[in-house]
Amino acid sequence: METKTYICSNCGKAKAKSFKAIEDVFGWRTMGKVQRPQSQCRKCRNNKTKAPIWKKEMLRAVKKYQKGLKKK
Repeated sequence: METKTYICSNCGKAKAKSFKAIEDVFGWRTMGKVQRPQSQCRKCRNNKTKAPIWKKEMLRAVKKYQKGLKKK
């Protein structure tokens, strides 16, 4: 069975593949009866790390695109 590699959605640096590594690096969240890994690593969640610059640039581009659609 191949295991999935989890990568932090905020910093993109933290990675975990094994159950123990996911526990240590990300932690778990419970949704209903299902446990899933957190999407951001513990460091990002604890430090309230801001989104990387490329994410901010992407958000700006999307907002600009949406404004352009509204004008038409």
